[in-house]
Amino acid sequence: MIVMKNNLKKADEVLQELREHVRKLLEQKEVFYEMVASALMFIAQQLYKTNLSETDYKNIMKEAYDTNVKITDKITH
Repeated sequence: MIVMKNNLKKADEVLQELREHVRKLLEQKEVFYEMVASALMFIAQQLYKTNLSETDYKNIMKEAYDTNVKITDKITH
């Protein structure tokens, strides 16, 4: 149970760090949200594709597609 809590805490730290970096990128001129969003999606797909089996990759891509995203912290520029 402690390991899971530590992993969730670390995952939240990573998420917060990435959100802050995204906010900083969006503050720059000529950096649009579409650029940042597509780059993050590309990185995520690369990570999944190189670390998962083909079946698991397809399953997680389907799950991502089917998931209704809930906005918890609006990121704007």
